[in-house]
Amino acid sequence: MRRRILVSAFWLGIFGLAGTSALVVKTVQAYTGACYKLDGFPGLLQKAGFVPSGRCQDRVPCRGVCEIGDSGQRGVCTPVGTKQQNCVCKHVRESR
Repeated sequence: MRRRILVSAFWLGIFGLAGTSALVVKTVQAYTGACYKLDGFPGLLQKAGFVPSGRCQDRVPCRGVCEIGDSGQRGVCTPVGTKQQNCVCKHVRESR
């Protein structure tokens, strides 16, 4: 009986860790390049350095060329949100 409890706890921990990892990866992908301070869980990841911030020249209106994080990747400022008041620097992939 004790062995079943330990095995169940082990697998529950593994699946919980996998779910949490997936949530972190999805959040980082969604908020990478934000040109503003994030709130909640994305803000926690931004403070920890998992979500690189973007540097947009103009925040209102949101337009122009920007840089993502310290890597110097270039992108384009894109308005986000229901009122389009926030800017996110989205990486532009060049066609080959």
